[in-house]
This record gives sequence, structure tokens and C-alpha cells, in this order.
Amino acid sequence: REVTDWKERGPFFEALQVVVKDNPHKITQRRWRAREPAKDFAARFNAFVTGDGPAARLVRRWYAHRYSVVVRFLRRAVDACIEDRRRRGRLDFHDLLALTASLLRDNPGVRRDLGRRYRRLLVDEFQDTDPLQAEIMLLLASEPDADWREAVPRPGALFVVGDPKQSIYRFRRADIQLYQFVRERFRAFGDVLHLTANFRSVPAIGALVNDVFDREEFFPREATDAQAAFEPLHTQPSGAQGGVGAEGVFWYRVQEHARRRDETARDDAARLAPWIAERIRRGERQPGDFLVLTRWRDGLDVLAAELEEHGVPVQVTGAGVGVEEELRELQTLLACMADPTDETKVVAALVGLFFGLDYEDLVEHRLRGGTFSLTEPSFEGREEVRRALRRLRRWWREAKRAPADVFVTSLARRLGLLPLAGARELGSVRAGALVFALEAVRAAALRGEASLPGAMEALDEALALKEAEAPLEPERADVVRIMNLHQAKGLEAEVVVLAYPEVKRQGRGPELHVARDPRGEAFGYLAVSQRWGRSSRRVAEPVGWAEHETAEADFQAAEEVRLLYVAVTRARRELVVARRQAKPERSPWGPLDEWLERHGTELELNSRPAGEREAAPLTAEDARVLVEEAGARLRAAGEPSYRVHTVTALAKATVGEREGVAERPEPV
Repeated sequence: REVTDWKERGPFFEALQVVVKDNPHKITQRRWRAREPAKDFAARFNAFVTGDGPAARLVRRWYAHRYSVVVRFLRRAVDACIEDRRRRGRLDFHDLLALTASLLRDNPGVRRDLGRRYRRLLVDEFQDTDPLQAEIMLLLASEPDADWREAVPRPGALFVVGDPKQSIYRFRRADIQLYQFVRERFRAFGDVLHLTANFRSVPAIGALVNDVFDREEFFPREATDAQAAFEPLHTQPSGAQGGVGAEGVFWYRVQEHARRRDETARDDAARLAPWIAERIRRGERQPGDFLVLTRWRDGLDVLAAELEEHGVPVQVTGAGVGVEEELRELQTLLACMADPTDETKVVAALVGLFFGLDYEDLVEHRLRGGTFSLTEPSFEGREEVRRALRRLRRWWREAKRAPADVFVTSLARRLGLLPLAGARELGSVRAGALVFALEAVRAAALRGEASLPGAMEALDEALALKEAEAPLEPERADVVRIMNLHQAKGLEAEVVVLAYPEVKRQGRGPELHVARDPRGEAFGYLAVSQRWGRSSRRVAEPVGWAEHETAEADFQAAEEVRLLYVAVTRARRELVVARRQAKPERSPWGPLDEWLERHGTELELNSRPAGEREAAPLTAEDARVLVEEAGARLRAAGEPSYRVHTVTALAKATVGEREGVAERPEPV
């Protein structure tokens, strides 16, 4: 029956959506009196609701009707969010790019002035550039009154370096189609040069790249919309190795666990960490020679902790390793300060990390007549509970007088959060993450969010940034670097280990597809789902979404090939690959398996527990002296090392006044 009033038939479509599915419904025959009618009914019902049956087509029409409504709503919501950020002066990086592109696009005078100021542009890693950045680049390099897609840069104004085989940031809008569009523009107004010499890797690594990736299913001979063309890697011998004997491509076995992925990570770490530690101990390598990569964030913290157990300095990026426990406890205290009359929050603070009272103490305190209010002192109850409440009350009074960032920083110092984080597992990583979180509170205060709720929101945002580790000592060269593959772009190392041979669990299919026409104009489609927990259901999608979903899956599969290419081309001397005992196709490094079996060198890496750490010969008195010395050094470093005087003041001063001025500093 033709549907003419979509709104009134909403409940009907909601019910129809429940039975429409890709796979056939199964029928329990024993619940039917006769099997044949049951089978016949199941066949007719599945023909109606599955595949391209009438019900499925009708539901897709319903999704398409909703899609136009959703898109209109999203456009208004996006515009409202942009306007709100501008009004409050809280622009993000994308806003800055969009405003810059708009300024250059709509103001020929500004574009001409900036073009004169910046006569030459050199853009490296262009395959990581998003459309707004590409537009800004071409507008700056060309004369006004031209659309960026048709702009012709001034002679010698633009030099771009990029490798489409390393285009791995499609999720950040740096898609390979944009790269190919700009490259074709260069063919029209300039030159395109192919550089294939590699001065980083040894020939064995070049052989792996050329043998594995020179296949149509990886890099075709001619570039497509989704994939770059194959280019051979011509490695150039780099001479002597400085006494280090190992060179080439190696592999080792990992005992995988089908049901416990964390056990696979532990087995990998238990084999890899002692091998790295032993090579460093023997003087074959330095910690900074090693770069350990995983495809996903999974397993990074396990490997980092194991290396630390073996006494190897380590730096982790992209693992989300931080100070969640410490910051959650700090937030509990701040919630208590923000609402001192809520006894539940007060009790949460008392039983938390910083006071450590147990519930029996609190129950006894209540039975003795004590209260848990911060606004009114309690004269009854257990003394240790009352003592803790008095401290909380002092902090609450301080929180009312001081800006939130000043109070939070002072509270963290008095609680010893930084030493606590530094003394725990992966101490330098945790301490750096804590400093990053406290800086987020300060940044919020500078934006005007100087209240306790603002500080708590800033801490929440810091905790949500899983890849925002801030090492306590940035850019240290004497550490083993551990990161997921997306973080390794542009990096290299003497020894690169491709660890943790586990594939990520299959998630939802693509829900966004962006493509470009021959002029570089982008157009996209999305599927909208409602989610709760791990479950979800489709709400809206455009007409023909199945084709768009398939096209996006092809783009994602092509990017997986490029990710693998990036992984194997980070190494200078040694490439070491973890392999599974079974089902190599379940490993992100699985496509290398056949080549490794024929040409790679196997390493026998056995797990070995870390030895007992030596106890630090430090007494309490020694610690006190060291703290005092450190304090003295900090105070000395805070003393001004120069004075500033005005010539007029010195000229007018008497001799005695001049001597007095010389002894005391004046403000700059």
C-alpha cells in the first residue's frame, strides 16, 4: 500500500524496523504443530523482510525520509555551535582554519598583502593536509580573484612534498582524493617529480617493501580514487654500522589467547621487554634506538609497564596511560568543596584515596552523634573523623576565597599528587599527565572558567583526551618509544618492532562516506544511528546508502594497506615483527607473514621475569636533606639575576641614594 502520510505511520515503521534484517530469521519448528507449514511461513516471511524484500525497501524509504530532516537539523546545530564559539571567543583549531580560508577567499586585499609577505611556501607531508589547509595554501600562493580549485600559483611560489602511500588520516579529512586532485593541478601549472631513493632503510627492508607491496591488491600500477600507485623503494647503502652487528628483517612468535586479548599483550611484553633490556645491557643498542609500534592503543600500557619492570626507560604515546585514579579522587574532593552541604560527597571524600577512612569508622562517628557537614563543625563523634572534617572545612574556606586554578594547584601540592604519580608504575608518564591536567585547569581559568565547576569540567576534558599524554621530560632521546601506528608518522628509529599481533574486534561498519568530483568538490553521506551501551539501531540514511557504505569500506581497506606501509618503512637497521602461532590473518602484520617465513630471520624470544630491584639506600633523614637542598635550589633559581634602572633615576640620585638603589632590585 502506498504510504502518503509518513508522520502518522511512525509506529508502524518502528515495528517494521524490528523485523527487517540482513540475515534470515530462524524458526523453532518444535513449537509448531506441523513442520512444513512452519518452513513455508518462514520462507515467505523472510522473503518479505530480508534482503531487498518489500519490507526492507519500505524501511529504507522511511530512513531516507528521516535523513533530510536529520541533515537540516544537523546543519542548524553546526551553525549554532559555530556562532556560540565565536560569541564566547572559544574557537577551536578547525574554526581558525575555516576563518582563515574565508578571509583569504573573500578579501582580495588581505590575500594580496599576505601573498607579498609570504612569497615562497614549502609544504611537507602534504598527504596529511585537509581541504581547508590545501585551500589556504593555494590561495596564499596565487593572485586574488581565483577559486582555489582553479588557482594558478605565482611562478616559484609553491613547493609541495608528499607521499600518497603514507596517506593515513582519512578520519581527519586528509583523504587521498584531495592529494590526487592537487597533484593533478600541479601537472597543469607546474612540475611533478617522482622521488624513489630511500636513504633511511637498509636494503633488506627495501626488499620486503618491494616484494610485498608490488601487488594489485596492495598498490596497483596505476593510481585509483582509493589507492596510490606502487613506487619501488630504492634503498641506498649507508655505510658502516658503528660496530652493531644486527641488520635486516626479523620475526618472533607470540602465544595468542583467543578469549583473552590482554593475555596476548602480556605474552608479547614478557618476550620483548627482556630482549630489549639485554641488548641495552650488552651495549648493542641504546634505549633511544628502539621504536615499538602497535596497530591499536591496546597493549601499549602492558608493554610499557613490562619494560619499566626490566629497568628500561620508556615513553608512551597514544595509550591513554594517565592518572585517572588520582584525578578522579581530586574531583571527588572538588565536588565536596563545591557542595559542602551534601553529606554523600563528604563521605566519598573521607573514604577516598587522600583520607582513607573506612565505613566502620564513619558509622561509629555517626552513632556517637557526629555529623558530616562542612558548614557546621561537629563536636561529637570519632576524633580521626572530626580531624579529617576540620581539614576539609579549611580547604572549603580557601576554595571560597581563591580562584579555582590557584586553589586546585595548591591542593594538589599539599596532597603530594605529583610525587604520588611519579612513584607509581610508569611514574614519569603519570606525572606528566598530571601536570597536563592541572595546566588544563589553568587554561580554563584564563578563559574565564575560574569556578570549581569549571575546574572539574576541565579535569573531565583532560581525562577524556586518551591520546594527550604529556611526558614529564618531553623529547627525551634516551627512552624506548612506544606508540600506536597513527602516532608514528614522520618518525624513524634504528630498531622498529611491530608488536601485539592482534586485530581489533570488528565494530560497526562505516557511517560516513566522503567523495570528490573531478573539480575537487566534496560531497558526503552519513548513516545516523541511535546508541545505548553496545547496542544501536539505525535512525536515518540516504537513498543508496549500501553503495556508499561499500565505497567507504574500500577506502578504509586501502588505508589499512598504507598503514602497513608506514609501519615497515620506519626502520633504519632492524625491522622486528611479532607473528601469531595460528591464524596469521588475525594479525595487522599478517600480510607480511609469507615473506617473513621465506626471507626473515627468526628470533627466539623467551619470557623472563625481571630481577629484583635494588633498594635505594635512603633514610628518612637523607630524604629530608634532599628535599631541603631541592628547595634551596628552587629559591635560588627564583632570585632575579639582573636589575633594571632608568638613566634619569640614576643621574638624579645622590651618591648615597645611588648605592642604595644598587642594592635593591626595581620592578621591570
